Amino acid sequence: MRLIDATLDDVRKIVQSELDTHSDTQKIPPEKERWLSTEALMSLLEVSRSTLSRYRSSGQLRFTKVGSRIWYQREDVDAFLTSGYQDSDSEVLL
Repeated sequence: MRLIDATLDDVRKIVQSELDTHSDTQKIPPEKERWLSTEALMSLLEVSRSTLSRYRSSGQLRFTKVGSRIWYQREDVDAFLTSGYQDSDSEVLL
């Protein structure tokens, strides 16, 4: 029985080592992820959940709902941010 346990333990170590090696090389950098969760977008934009809700309700920010989770396409977030872009020469009204 000990021989089998040792063999299984060795196999687990080898498999874990391979998973660790391949997962590091195949991870998608955060800036290249296509879909962002609400939590990820809140962190990225440094806004609250209610602010994202307001952007969605007003139609300013497109989203997809899957079950109870809300997802945002990175391209839509980029378009949203670009839509509010102002040159430093533009007049800002307060």
